Amino acid sequence: MLLLTGSGYVQSLAAAAGASALQLVPADGYTGYIAGNGNYEAENALLVKAGGGGILTESSSPGFSGRGYVAGWNTDGTAVKFNVNQNSASTRTLTIHYAAGAGNASRYVTVNGKVVQSNLNFPATSGWGDWKTVTMNVDLQAGYNQIIIGQDTPKGNANYLNLDKIYGL
Repeated sequence: MLLLTGSGYVQSLAAAAGASALQLVPADGYTGYIAGNGNYEAENALLVKAGGGGILTESSSPGFSGRGYVAGWNTDGTAVKFNVNQNSASTRTLTIHYAAGAGNASRYVTVNGKVVQSNLNFPATSGWGDWKTVTMNVDLQAGYNQIIIGQDTPKGNANYLNLDKIYGL
């Protein structure tokens, strides 16, 4: 949250632990886009649930980053929505950090409403604490972008998947 004070802005910074701090930010007149740090934790993304369930967050398997990861995910109509800001339009390499302890899994990926992968494969990992990555190129516009990773059986999506984060953006 930014609040104009006349000579600058007061910016509220909230930490994951529930603590917060205020920082006085001098006004510099910049009106362009401000990109994030390129790392987007799944547990902080918007979870789209089917009938109130089908997807949750947890932190019981080791090796994740942040506070946890998205787990218990094998239900049609569920998805993880990431809001991503970019300074300029470009093609970026999206890296997805995941675990697939029940065997090969797959999901669809959309960028700004367009399906860019209908059945992205996530090869099996040796267990839920064994994290791997898959990558793909995505075209992002300057400013706001939305990346959705979702489950839809008619697209061929199958099996359980734990999603830790996306990065490289």
